[in-house]
Amino acid sequence: MDLKNSLTNQPDKITTGNLTVKLVESSPAPSGVELVSSYQTNRAGDPMDLVALAQQVQKGDDYIKANACNKLVVIADQIRYLQEQARKVLADAKRDADLHHAACNIVKKPGN
Repeated sequence: MDLKNSLTNQPDKITTGNLTVKLVESSPAPSGVELVSSYQTNRAGDPMDLVALAQQVQKGDDYIKANACNKLVVIADQIRYLQEQARKVLADAKRDADLHHAACNIVKKPGN
């Protein structure tokens, strides 16, 4: 059975018990307005379009990976810098503690 003929032979309304439902018009241009281009929906696609689309998707994936890697490299550099600063702060704190606990014959006064 041809699909076009089967669509045109369908009823406009369905009645179930006391309920009547109007069906959606099954025409390529319902109410005289073409909703989608019949050329675009019915034409056979060029196989090279699929290859080009796959290449574009792959290129997009590559850009996303490169962008993520670059951001991770920046974060890693920031972590290294913060670790270096933390080491310096700990070394300064150790030096200050050693100086504070050093034995001396001078009377220690707060604030000096």
